[in-house]
Amino acid sequence: MDQLRRPLFIAALALLLISVSVASGMQLFPLTPSPDAVASLKAQMIDIGIGQGLSPVEATAAAEKATQPATAAGGVQTPPGVGIVSLAFLDGILLFTVAMIGLSMIVNAATHARLQGVATLIVFLLVLIGAFLFLLATIELLMLMLALLLAPPFGTIAYLAGWGGFPKGTAGVTLGLIMTLKLSFAVCLIMAHQRFLKNKSLVILVLLSLGATLLVSFLHAIVPGILVSITDAIAAIVVLIIVIIWSLIGLFSSLGAVLKAII
Repeated sequence: MDQLRRPLFIAALALLLISVSVASGMQLFPLTPSPDAVASLKAQMIDIGIGQGLSPVEATAAAEKATQPATAAGGVQTPPGVGIVSLAFLDGILLFTVAMIGLSMIVNAATHARLQGVATLIVFLLVLIGAFLFLLATIELLMLMLALLLAPPFGTIAYLAGWGGFPKGTAGVTLGLIMTLKLSFAVCLIMAHQRFLKNKSLVILVLLSLGATLLVSFLHAIVPGILVSITDAIAAIVVLIIVIIWSLIGLFSSLGAVLKAII
């Protein structure tokens, strides 16, 4: 009963790795409108402007100004949003943490101590930098969407064309798959060794991961479809703040361990 059941532990790691892959593989950058959608939108704006009494030159200038933020965002629309991508950062931390704890049950204490300090320092530093940059990009995206939405008529039209058609169905299926993988991971981990339940930080991290997934799902469901892109970005910001705080804690802890090893 005191030994780690390696097949179940490996299965738990594999399930969590798949969850991270699903979240990160769906979209690597913030949701952006396609160039064709922007061009079509611009043509519609020019027609609307002329219909409201503007000259063709004035209507074209107004359309250019209204679609400039969306054009600057660039890229091709790659659903299902930034909220799901942010989960990959948190689940990546969880994956690394579980791997380190499992390693401590396999190798001797001295070897594990040497590996853990350096590995934790590197991993948490990389996660911290990545999460911070992604947080800045997501905040910028949220500000852009809000600015367009609250600038009728052209700005609102630009928002609706670029972000009003959030794929809630695809996102829901993806989040359901991720939640199933995480729950299966938790079951396999407990069956691999009950000692994992005694690790308070691990239990908290698992609960945060599950809670973050539920948060993204909840914020997708509480608003009409045309506003989901906004609440999705809000969910991503919340999750990324959690990731940054946890990364800072892990980073400072690992610094202490590395200094002790050196001294």
